[in-house]
Amino acid sequence: MASPADCGCDCGYPVGYGHGHGHGVALRCFMSKQETKEKLEQYEDQLKKELAGVRERIQELKGS
Repeated sequence: MASPADCGCDCGYPVGYGHGHGHGVALRCFMSKQETKEKLEQYEDQLKKELAGVRERIQELKGS
């Protein structure tokens, strides 16, 4: 299932990125600047959480 920041095709790319990546048809997303900003901020938050999890896991493995 795509997250709110994904392009909607379950590819994992954020809105506005990665379109035309093997789906056969290049997709376009037409959004206002405000909506694009909100989606990118959501994606940034998601990446920050993921990075925190990666760092935590690295620390766990170092302690093993």
